[in-house]
Amino acid sequence: MTTQTFKMKKDKAFGFPLSELKVKEGFAPLGKTIEVNGKYDTYDNFVEVQAAHAELSPEEQVKARNAKIRAAAKAKAEKQAWADLGIIEPTMQNDVQLQLKAVFDGIMAGGKRTKEEARAIAAQAVGAEWADDDADDE
Repeated sequence: MTTQTFKMKKDKAFGFPLSELKVKEGFAPLGKTIEVNGKYDTYDNFVEVQAAHAELSPEEQVKARNAKIRAAAKAKAEKQAWADLGIIEPTMQNDVQLQLKAVFDGIMAGGKRTKEEARAIAAQAVGAEWADDDADDE
């Protein structure tokens, strides 16, 4: 097996720009991008794949396994980078803008309100204001 490394630039976490995310107390504010680094082991040949009992066809197996390992390593490195930076994943429980969007989407799904009406009703229901009044919520 051979150890591979990677570097990737990330400007979003959990689908949100880094600069808009909350961070845990004591962590530095985020910039616009960060670099995420990681490593993973790849198979060098089919004998190694067979030894791991992970067979398809020889060529496809090596390619598929390496792609899967690389994807898992990148996801793990990204998750660790967010934790190292103290990023709090936006959820319905901790992000009022997600709550507003969910209520808005439900109202719009009914097809009986305009965008403006739905935004106003959502703000009233959640008890919060939209962060960006010009956001495209459709």
